[in-house]
Amino acid sequence: MAKEHLGRYRNTWDCLAKVVRQEGVLALATGLGPTLWRNCVWNSLYYGTMHQLEDSRDGLGLLPVIENPVLAAARTIVVGTAVGVMATCFNAPFGERAGPGPHRFHRIC
Repeated sequence: MAKEHLGRYRNTWDCLAKVVRQEGVLALATGLGPTLWRNCVWNSLYYGTMHQLEDSRDGLGLLPVIENPVLAAARTIVVGTAVGVMATCFNAPFGERAGPGPHRFHRIC
């Protein structure tokens, strides 16, 4: 946070009141569209892939069922990490643009 902004707000409620008073209620939704797109992409890739890989109903997943609970948990952690990295790579274009400026968020449409 820049030093010139220190002390601008006393607390969270003061910040909320000043933003709504100065910029209007719609200012609170700035960046909501790109955030929703980014979360939809990440969640669908992550949970969809994990469901396909580890569907536990009668061994319907692409990975075989592991009976040992410790090994199953370890595999879930490793596979979940790999799938999370993959999902993050795909949702990165929907994130915030680096640097200051009025067009901080990407336009999707």
